[in-house]
Amino acid sequence: MFVFAMGIWALIEGIGLVTGMRIYSPSEDSAFIFFFVAFVEDPGWVCLGYMIAEQIFKILNLNKK
Repeated sequence: MFVFAMGIWALIEGIGLVTGMRIYSPSEDSAFIFFFVAFVEDPGWVCLGYMIAEQIFKILNLNKK
């Protein structure tokens, strides 16, 4: 799941950079910042959010039986 999120988030970050909706400061470190955000930080949060939502759904679904 993390590897899938890395590809998707890199695409989202890339679109943001190309369109100007995403700007990194300082701009001279933009390649490093893009790599860190697209392949390390944000995919981790995406996976964590998905896993938490999945567990909450399981708990709520068990209570309905």
